[in-house]
Amino acid sequence: MVAYVGGGERIGVTQNDVIQLSPSIKQTISGLKLSDGKVVSTSSGKDVFVIPILSSKEFPLQFSMLDGGVGVTLGGRSLGLFPQTYNRISNCLSDSLIPEVNEDDTTTITIHISEHTHIVCELLGLSNEEIIAIREDPGSLSYYSSFIFDDEGPRQNNNRSFTPNSIVMELSDTLKETLGLLGNLDHTESRELSPSDELREVSIAALGDEDHKKMLDDNMRLKLQHEALMKIRSLLLKVDFSHNKGSFSFSLDEGEVEEYDVGHPKWCVNVDGKEMTSIALIDVLSISLTISGTQVQQDRRSPYVDRTAYTMLCKENGFPFGMKIPILYGVNVIGIFNWNAHSNDEIMSIADNFRARIHSSLMGGNLHRDGVPVPMLPPTFKVHLLQIEFAPNSLISHVLKMTGVGEELFSTVGGEAVSTK
Repeated sequence: MVAYVGGGERIGVTQNDVIQLSPSIKQTISGLKLSDGKVVSTSSGKDVFVIPILSSKEFPLQFSMLDGGVGVTLGGRSLGLFPQTYNRISNCLSDSLIPEVNEDDTTTITIHISEHTHIVCELLGLSNEEIIAIREDPGSLSYYSSFIFDDEGPRQNNNRSFTPNSIVMELSDTLKETLGLLGNLDHTESRELSPSDELREVSIAALGDEDHKKMLDDNMRLKLQHEALMKIRSLLLKVDFSHNKGSFSFSLDEGEVEEYDVGHPKWCVNVDGKEMTSIALIDVLSISLTISGTQVQQDRRSPYVDRTAYTMLCKENGFPFGMKIPILYGVNVIGIFNWNAHSNDEIMSIADNFRARIHSSLMGGNLHRDGVPVPMLPPTFKVHLLQIEFAPNSLISHVLKMTGVGEELFSTVGGEAVSTK
């Protein structure tokens, strides 16, 4: 796990009004391990997982809406990045930056990088007047947007900075299981012996050979570590796919490489036959993924509502039998419509103005033509998910490489050999 600031690309405009991208500096605040953290009960009685950041680095309290910010990565995947993701939580800045004045007049600020993770920092450089204002009205910090964000308006002198103190994560069931496995890596006492192991232990005890006893202890420890590591590997590969009406899970090692276009391989997982894979079009908006126990953040600006967000799959006669839907960058879902679940009269009704009604359903009924709302498809008309496609550069690539799955996917990408190590 890494907490960092910076990253991304800074957008600049030259004197000739030419837009240029230049890389900005990414600084690592601290490299952390899950084993460094502990479970803490909050004042509301909710348990959270807190990882202390043993760093005294100070960073300017000035963020760019266009490049970088402060965020956390876990297993090579981002858990969130402020300020780019703050509007996924709320449209209010004050809901994502929460200051608090302590009894000793030190000030902390909680930076929400996602709905499930936040960073607690010490806020430095505030005047006495500002500390008093925050104590009286914590939301007053939102008025200081001129020194928090630097993309618009003239910059003011800003001596304010922050030092990250801890990362706080929602204690999900998967995180609990992972923490339990990490704890078991160094313990053998709780392991139940198999009949063969019991026989070996009795035999060695009878012989009284210390070398053999040590060998048995080492063997038991390695077995336990292997079992725990295999369980952690399974957790890393696990994907939970959820929507308003339910969820299902699969493992990434169920997939295989498919190449529809030359030079564009994808890692494809067949989900046909799993429960809860039939979804009404309006529920497509609620799709979310949890990979390796971490919910993947989705950008509200994702092109769900764009007419080009999906690709209609049609037969030679032009009849639409299914669709490809992008759910995240580099991740698509292939599904077929349940035409055969409807009568001929229902099919005729559904087929009328079909593409516009699909678009309206994907937008939650917010599509209008000439001021008149386009009707959605009936909830009985569903798309049955068959397959989920992951591009090589998608958010699963690090997990696949780390677990040794899908090496053939990375062996040739774009005609060039890519290392799997």
